[in-house]
Amino acid sequence: MAKQTLPISERSLIRRVNRKLADDDQVLRMARGERAKRHVGEFYVVDTRRNFIVSKHINLDMFAREMGALKPWERVHDHRRDVPTRSERT
Repeated sequence: MAKQTLPISERSLIRRVNRKLADDDQVLRMARGERAKRHVGEFYVVDTRRNFIVSKHINLDMFAREMGALKPWERVHDHRRDVPTRSERT
C-alpha cells in the first residue's frame, strides 16, 4: 500500500511556521529578487525585536518538520513549480 500524504500549500506552511516563531519574536521571510536570494537564500528568519537576520538559507520543508509545523503525513505543494516553463509550453 502506498504511503498517502496530504498536500499543504507553501503559503499555509509559512503561516504555521510564523505562528510558532512569534513566541520568540521571530518571523520567517521569503527573499524577493535574485540578489537577496543569493545573500540570504529563498527563506530566512528575522528577529523582530532587534531587526536582525537570525538564520539564512533555510530549507522550508526541513525547518518546518523540525519545529513540528509540518507533520509526517503532510507534504509541501508549491504551485509555482507546477506552472510549465516557457520551453515546455511551446
